[in-house]
Amino acid sequence: MSLKFARAVRKDEIEPYDFSILVLGESGAGKSTLINTIVNSVLETDIENMKIAIKNKAYSMLDEEFNDGINERADDSQGLSVTMNTHFYKVSGPITQNKTFLIVDTPGILATRGIDEDDDNMKKTIIAAQAVKKFNAILFVNKYTDNRLSACFKYKILRIAEVIPTDFETSVIRILSFASDDTLFLKNDKFPFQIQQIFHMNNSHFSYSKEQYAQVLNLKNKHSQNKIESDNTIKELFEFIFNMGAKLNKQYHELFAYHNNIMNKISEFKAHLNNIEYIKDYYKTKKDINIICWEDTIYHNTVCAECLKTCHEECGLNFCDLKNSQYFNNCYCMNLEKKCRVCNCTSENHVHKHQKPIKKKQPIQDVFDAYSIPFNLNNRDRLNERIEQKELEIAKELLDLENEIHKINPRYIISKRVRRILKLLDQGEEENIKFDIKQQEFYQDLNKKFNSLK
Repeated sequence: MSLKFARAVRKDEIEPYDFSILVLGESGAGKSTLINTIVNSVLETDIENMKIAIKNKAYSMLDEEFNDGINERADDSQGLSVTMNTHFYKVSGPITQNKTFLIVDTPGILATRGIDEDDDNMKKTIIAAQAVKKFNAILFVNKYTDNRLSACFKYKILRIAEVIPTDFETSVIRILSFASDDTLFLKNDKFPFQIQQIFHMNNSHFSYSKEQYAQVLNLKNKHSQNKIESDNTIKELFEFIFNMGAKLNKQYHELFAYHNNIMNKISEFKAHLNNIEYIKDYYKTKKDINIICWEDTIYHNTVCAECLKTCHEECGLNFCDLKNSQYFNNCYCMNLEKKCRVCNCTSENHVHKHQKPIKKKQPIQDVFDAYSIPFNLNNRDRLNERIEQKELEIAKELLDLENEIHKINPRYIISKRVRRILKLLDQGEEENIKFDIKQQEFYQDLNKKFNSLK
């Protein structure tokens, strides 16, 4: 007698499990539909009684056992729920040989709010992978209709490759979602990671509601057959994973540290560009500038480490000096979408501090001192030379970090990422990455420095 179950679990409920899967892909690729398909294959449901683990356009309500308390953002343009956070699911039944599978769903790449959100989602994915001791497989989901190597597609694949460390190079399975047949438009050699197997998934039966199936017999019969085919594909997928060895998550801990260092260095480069603007403004106005400094408090505050804003002063949550966690989802400053009402960043960007950032006037001389430039220097060529030198120093440190991260993931190439972003702009695809002029100037400047260091 088998005990079938499928449910969402919190991070502290991950253990125990027999096999584990990490699901990666772009936003809208079909990751959520894949998980719904897996759940219903395991539970052996029919098309009129399908369980919903993740909401979609036809199914706007979760079944109770899949509500982990983490709300997702609604995409009003399509009536969809956009995965912003990581979720953990456990499934077991005859199709898994009564073994428990842990499935980790991750936020998508090329998110609707641009590259900054992609960076945030990469961090969330790495944090989720750290929480799981071992993985048997990584499921890379892409649409069957992705049939050309556009600049946008290359950018997405590069970002996904950044979270596949060396230890997991032989763990990647490619899932072609919404596949109407077995045609393969993009061969496996077009991807920067090894593909162990491909599964075509026709999971279109989630496109129609239970009510529609009850009312239209032909629709029900057609998609009942699609579901049977999907169930068979899921069975084959599990059988393939049974033969894949589990690999420990040690490299995800290392990847997290390197990734954070790189993102901090990028932030430093951005701050440097701001300082250049301060210096230019000073030459025009001869006025001091506003800077952010930290004021000690006897209470703790929820502070955004990215925006340097106090988002909830004198926060009532228990003190937590952790960053890069979902602890602050419960803070008063967070809305139902788990976005901060003050800065619009996610929980992972916040931290508790017995300090709060305040703006105050800083003499321009302090900025000059930071660049080791004599305050009375009137030679603009010498000033520009020193600024250029500082930019090159930061860019070189970034490339050095890139070389370090290659020890665990040779596909994490920040310089290539920058080139891919600029290629998107060159080909008029900036609407895909929500770019503004300031961001464009930043990446153009950074790319120039990388090129000069080659």
